[in-house]
Amino acid sequence: MENDVDMIIAALRNRLGAKNDADLGRKLRVAKSTISSWRARGIVPNRYTMILDGASHQMILVPPNSWSVQETLAFNLALFRFTRATPKVARWDDYRANLDLFLNGDLIFILASECQKEIADLIDMRGYDPETAFALVLHEDIAQGEKAIDQTAKKIREYNPRISPDI
Repeated sequence: MENDVDMIIAALRNRLGAKNDADLGRKLRVAKSTISSWRARGIVPNRYTMILDGASHQMILVPPNSWSVQETLAFNLALFRFTRATPKVARWDDYRANLDLFLNGDLIFILASECQKEIADLIDMRGYDPETAFALVLHEDIAQGEKAIDQTAKKIREYNPRISPDI
């Protein structure tokens, strides 16, 4: 019987059309030995398992300077939400420190992926361009006030308990 890691790796190979671990490594932009280390440790990092949940593998695997406009806007929205939801650890006057904290672990990909879905829904359902969709989602966040902040804080606590005591 296969263990969970073997099943996840097999699912990733299937999703990305990889023939073997070496091919999967190329598609994920990691060494084949990295995939072997996942098996040895018994865990596949969240940033890769998120691909199975429908996250944009482009955003996860491609450097930010190659992101689409929609991916960049989703990242900006996620960073805005993170900064609002973590006032004790995020500072409005120190964007770089916020970015460093935000980039620690998989939180960036979790929040940005959710933001990307929200923006994409407005593009698909209403025909808005990415910038307009972004502006509408941002406006809604601001209009919801504490409710939107609490929703983001809850997500942060779920995915990064290290930050949650300071929220």
